[in-house]
Parts: sequence; structure tokens; C-alpha cells
Amino acid sequence: MIYIRFMRHTHLHSIDLNLLKALSALLARRHITAAAADVGLSQPAMSRALQRLRVLFDDPLLVRASGGLVLTPKGQSLAPRVRSLMTDIAGMMNEPSFEPETARRTVRLIASDYHMVTILPALMKTLRRKAPGLTVMVEPYSTEAPSRIARGEIDIIFATEDTPLSRGASAESLFEDHIVTAVRDGHPVLSTAMTVHDFANLAHVSVSLLGDGRSDIDSFLAARGLTRTVALTTTNFIGALAVVGATDMALTASARLVRTFGATFGLTLVDPPIPKRAFVVTQVWSAPFADDPFHVWLRGQIRSAVAD
Repeated sequence: MIYIRFMRHTHLHSIDLNLLKALSALLARRHITAAAADVGLSQPAMSRALQRLRVLFDDPLLVRASGGLVLTPKGQSLAPRVRSLMTDIAGMMNEPSFEPETARRTVRLIASDYHMVTILPALMKTLRRKAPGLTVMVEPYSTEAPSRIARGEIDIIFATEDTPLSRGASAESLFEDHIVTAVRDGHPVLSTAMTVHDFANLAHVSVSLLGDGRSDIDSFLAARGLTRTVALTTTNFIGALAVVGATDMALTASARLVRTFGATFGLTLVDPPIPKRAFVVTQVWSAPFADDPFHVWLRGQIRSAVAD
């Protein structure tokens, strides 16, 4: 058989990758019928595949000898490389599931100190037991958070159900909480039922995770022709509670958080004279990681941690 030697450059888009299995079987078995059986082809179909491979590689690949078919030097050179390639492809198609016991990686979260108190203790207890090789890095909120999670730089952002999601992001509800107002024990405002005017006249601590000072409370008061004095704005809930415990200021924040630190800072909880606002805490992730074994496992551990 004559092979026309004009094929010097072969472009990948011109190659039928289905031939790879046929090539692997032919190089390994050196027998057309046996190779055909290995890949589920008929003997004529495997013969046609061999003809196409000979044209593609500009070489006979297998030739007849006294003992049957033998590999040409080109075939001998291809055999180990094709075997390695098939192994790599099989590995890509059958990647092992995430194994927490042996995993070594960093989990990156965006969270506030509220989440550090309500989620992280139980979560870290679980991770230390199930996946001791994981390390967790918690970062503060910023305007770059949506783009960072989209780029895969952040694994999970803790948010609330009314937080706008960026394109491609998904969220799952974790638990419900509601807001209360905290003042120091013995605060003068506690002597009578708090009215909305009493509330507006207090000196307030405001927690603004992005530092922009925006609050639904101010919108509620403004609709009634009222404003409040925000004497301190911070990004830290626990620090805000410490300030409230030492002054006549007030903080309207999570009931869970205030109850946790009420005795520590000498605080009394008051139902604020505004519509009770329940909120749902969520975990947010980016679409490319939705089915990633590690991320699926991690979200499950977070879900279980807050459920216990």
C-alpha cells in the first residue's frame, strides 16, 4: 500500500476523536478482530478505522509479519503515549468524590461577627472533626464580594434572603431570626412603654457592614417625619453591644446575638416600636461551583451546623 506523504500539519478540528479508542485497542491488541471486540465495533468497522488512522498518521501503524500484525516504529512510539492519554482521559471522566478526611485546602467565607457567633462555632466543630486538613479564612463584606465569588475567590457569602444576587449566584435559606432593640440594664427608656418617638430620640449605634450607613429603620422613621441620631457607626455587632452596655445608646440588631451577649454586657431587650422584621439568613455561592463535590459537601455541613 502506498501512503501519500503530504500531511505535515494536522489540525485537531479535523480529527475524529472517536478514533482514539480504536487506535488504543489496535496498538494494544495488534489484532483487528480482538481490537474490534474490545471497543464494540464489527471487524469491518475496525478495518475502516485502521485505514483512517493510517492516513491520519501517514504510516501503516501495523503490518503483517509471520506471526501476525506487528507495530511499525511509528506504532511503537505511539503506543505508550496513547496508553497514557487514555489513562488521563479516564481520570478526568472519573474524578474521585471529595474526601474530607484527607482534603487539604482553604475555605474562604465572607461573614460578619454575627455569623461568627451564630454559625461558625458549630461549623468549625464539625470541620475539625470531619475534615481536619481544612483551614477557614473569614473575610469582611465589601462591594467586591459579588465579583470575587463569581471568580471563585470566595466559597460562601452569608447574607439574608432579601440580598440582591449577582448573575449566576444561588442562595439557600439557613435559619430565621428577628430584630430587637438593646439598651443597658436600667436605661431610663425602660420606665415606660417605648413609643416610636422615644425610639427616634435615642442615640443609636448603627452597624453597617459596607460602611454606607444605610438602614431600613431610617426609611421607616422618615416615612413618619422622624429622624434618629446615629452617634456611632461601625461594622462590628459585638463591639456595638459593648458600647450600648456602657452608655445610654441603643442598638437594633439580631435577637440571637443580643441574647447571647445580654448578660456579658448588661443589656435588656426591648421590642422596638417598628414593624417586627423577621429575616432569613442564607448562604450564597456561585453557579460554577453548584455541583462541585467539595462545595456540595461544604454547603451540607453549614446546613447541618445551623440545624443542630
